Amino acid sequence: MTGHLSCVFIGFIVEVIEKYVAKIAALEDDVNEIMADEVAEKQIAKTENQLNKVHTEADLGLRAEGASGVVGFVSSKLLVLLSNKPP
Repeated sequence: MTGHLSCVFIGFIVEVIEKYVAKIAALEDDVNEIMADEVAEKQIAKTENQLNKVHTEADLGLRAEGASGVVGFVSSKLLVLLSNKPP
């Protein structure tokens, strides 16, 4: 009789494990979406920081050289930023 109970218990454990595996598999798409969002947010933050740096450098250039010398500087910085493709 104990052999039958062992088989029933093992069957119960297998069913529980299968249910949890199914629940975890159902979450996979959500987890992948969250991870992709985090990567996108990091890329946005990086781009914002780069643009802020260009803005700060342009402000410093305006104060030091006047508006005429800064146009080329800002244009070249923006071209570099816009040509960088996200990983």
